[in-house]
Amino acid sequence: VKAEVFATQDYTITVTVNAPPPTGLASGDYVWTGAISTDWNNSANWVAFNGSNFSIPGSVPATSNDVLFTTYGTSCGITSPVISSASGNCKDITIESGHTVVMSNNKILNVQGNWTNDGTFTAGNGTVVFNGSAQQTILAGGSAFNNVTFSNTTSGTTDINIGEPMIINGSATFTNGVVYYTGTGSLTFGSSATSNSGGINSYVDGVVSKTGTSAFTFAVGAGPVWAPIGIAAPSVNSIITADYNFTEGPLNWAAAYMCDESQMKYTSSVEHWDLTTTSATPAVTLYWTDATRSGITDLTDLAVAHFNGTCWEYKGGTTSGDLSWGSITSNINFSSYSPVSFGSKRGVNKLPVELTQFGARCGDDGILITWQTASETNNDYFTLEKSENAVDFIQIAEIQGAGNSVDLIEYHFLDERYVSGTFYYRLKQTDFDGSSKYSNIVIANCYANGSANPVVIAYPNPFNDELSVTAWNLPEGEITLTLTDLFGKDYYRKELKTDKGEFSITLFLKDIAPAVYLLKITKGEFTRTIKVVK
Repeated sequence: VKAEVFATQDYTITVTVNAPPPTGLASGDYVWTGAISTDWNNSANWVAFNGSNFSIPGSVPATSNDVLFTTYGTSCGITSPVISSASGNCKDITIESGHTVVMSNNKILNVQGNWTNDGTFTAGNGTVVFNGSAQQTILAGGSAFNNVTFSNTTSGTTDINIGEPMIINGSATFTNGVVYYTGTGSLTFGSSATSNSGGINSYVDGVVSKTGTSAFTFAVGAGPVWAPIGIAAPSVNSIITADYNFTEGPLNWAAAYMCDESQMKYTSSVEHWDLTTTSATPAVTLYWTDATRSGITDLTDLAVAHFNGTCWEYKGGTTSGDLSWGSITSNINFSSYSPVSFGSKRGVNKLPVELTQFGARCGDDGILITWQTASETNNDYFTLEKSENAVDFIQIAEIQGAGNSVDLIEYHFLDERYVSGTFYYRLKQTDFDGSSKYSNIVIANCYANGSANPVVIAYPNPFNDELSVTAWNLPEGEITLTLTDLFGKDYYRKELKTDKGEFSITLFLKDIAPAVYLLKITKGEFTRTIKVVK
């Protein structure tokens, strides 16, 4: 038997474990390690924080877990996770500088919280779904997205906040949640990008940009209103922007500002879109999603209108759909972009409340405030407000509106609460949906001893073919009424006798050209001049 004796010696092995810094982490948060591979969907590539310590989790992040990509120790966390074997989920996602998250194989990343990228996001052909149930913020960090679905269920008007420039190069699907901007936030669609038109609960409240030469629908709106707009394919590479405004465009009711009154009578007093372009001006499609709100009652009367800076151009239009939901596409070429809106060819679509006269008149019993509407759509009520300085107004009356009407309706209110002085009045018109807008301010100069300053009212102003003139507190006797242009050329002259210092007359001025005119009343040394526009 041969025996061998072996010597033994003790060894000490030191293992250094680097853990992520817990600062800013909460229980349930995941930190990427990439210890095994680059696969997002391998739980061994993550550590989970329980509020005190880290451990290797038994599952990958869920929509309730925040995820963090950061470097710690000498090399931990430096590999780039790839979402390719299956879809990924998280709540908040934070990509720190120097780190990259990659998507491929048409996979989906569901994000129920905020997106903060200070590193790199490589979208590949993947889709990011923002499907939180509370307000979400997107800080894109300069990395473009491929496909994006907005599906936030907060159901407000500030659901998804874009706080930095965001680019989508694939498709955008607006399902739920209103997108809005803060800070430097913006949304741009690349040359190959597409988008659905949005929905009543999902659109962008702000300017949206599209680059390239492809047709596109802008899913835009404002506040609680969804109002998409589309463009045909631009003839050359262009950057086109669209923004919806839930208010009337410039000079929308002035006959003088319709470029051709024989083609179009006026444009919407409800809404308009602002379009800009760097080059091409393709055909435009305007959508209505609530015909009652938009004041549309007759599709055959509808047209696309474009304000060229001087007047509203008629751009024709082919309609599609019905009064519940539809669109109209221009069929006359644009030479430039700027405000666009719905136009009425024959004055059938009222688009909606047309205030044709508003005045205040001093009397023995008080100040009589009168106004007249030519049409009303969705008009709930008027609020009459009064001021002594034209700045601070108080409500003095609320008068029921007609709802929907195409007839001339006259309203009046007697303000018995006044003393000597000058008073200012304005109207606030409120729709059934709660939206409202103010009229111009009218003035009443009244004196307790019964004397008053002369008052001259001309309406409507701007006018179409007829101009009504009413005056009171004028000198007794015969007065001269003239209408001249700004160079002094007479277009109308008439001698009138006042009745107790008052007169009313309607001037028929169909044959004079659209322009600014001066309406003048004279008697001896007395002269009163007001500016009117056709």
